[in-house]
Amino acid sequence: MNNQTLEQFTNEFYGMNIIPIFEILTQKGAEKEYVTFDISIKGNMLRAEHVAFSIEENESIYVAAIKREIDLDFSLDENLQELYTDCINKLIENCYTILS
Repeated sequence: MNNQTLEQFTNEFYGMNIIPIFEILTQKGAEKEYVTFDISIKGNMLRAEHVAFSIEENESIYVAAIKREIDLDFSLDENLQELYTDCINKLIENCYTILS
């Protein structure tokens, strides 16, 4: 069990020495491309902003994003792993093939 506060979690996230993005190599049809998810924290949520995958997302006034509530019982790495899984699932739901 991880005894940290949201403030500590947020400080750890923004203190990383990496750019907070997921770049996932995908294929849709014959075209291969990297889909980028920009990761941030808003309130108690991890957000992965991405290009619109649907007409609804494209026409929305909101930025397309996947959101996951931060679980302070788990580490930053574990929370990011869960968000990454959500991003992969979003791509699969939108007919992308994930390439290694």
